[in-house]
Amino acid sequence: MARTENEDAAAFTDRESRPDASVGEPDVVDAATVRVSFGNRALAIATHVLRDLALGFAIVAISFALLLTPIVTRELANRYSDETGTGMTHAQIVETARAIYAFSLGADATFPIAEQDSPTTIGQDAVDHLLQCRDLFWGGISAAAVSVAVCACIIAWLVRIRARRALGGMLLAGGIVALAVVLLALVVVATADFDVLFNWLHGLFFAKDSWFFPDDCLLIRALPLPFWEGAGMLWGASIGVLAGASIVMGSLLMVRSRSAAALER
Repeated sequence: MARTENEDAAAFTDRESRPDASVGEPDVVDAATVRVSFGNRALAIATHVLRDLALGFAIVAISFALLLTPIVTRELANRYSDETGTGMTHAQIVETARAIYAFSLGADATFPIAEQDSPTTIGQDAVDHLLQCRDLFWGGISAAAVSVAVCACIIAWLVRIRARRALGGMLLAGGIVALAVVLLALVVVATADFDVLFNWLHGLFFAKDSWFFPDDCLLIRALPLPFWEGAGMLWGASIGVLAGASIVMGSLLMVRSRSAAALER
């Protein structure tokens, strides 16, 4: 049965007033796709940043681990330890320095201990300070071990899937992060008052004034300030070498990846 003119007009108006699903759906899908794409990109960027920071921290941690080896401690002590007033030979003060350092890492005490600090004994206050250093060292070592393990897993996975460009980017950025740490430390040391900086850093990790000891006590004679300055310079140099190697390897991998991609085109 043919519809009247009024019915046709009503039907036309009804169609015009209703939202057309076929027209509206693409806009909704496009907006959702944009949101998902933005979220994925943000997640990828955050993952890359964390990955690069982890590698930079791992380089710094590996360099610090070198300072904890007995041979480095012995060489630093041989150069900087001062036996004056201790009644010890130079060889004995070097061995005492090594024993103190080993105690701060968890070994048993093999140095002379007394109630008070003196040129020939380590006082109980100094022992307590070394125990605090032990907790600090092992906290840092644990965090470093986790960082190194994570980086090793990421690198192994990138090697397995042959993602040379991604691996190169990680090595390059991680090396830059580690170098940035060294440069920042150099700027701070060069511009800040050393005593203020020294006390501020110790105040972050130790009880107030617990790190002050007489200049002529055995602890300071065995591990004087030049010992720690030498250790700091060696740490910075080690970071520089490892970071430089990481940057060079990362750059080479990225260049080779680009060359391979160009040949495939």
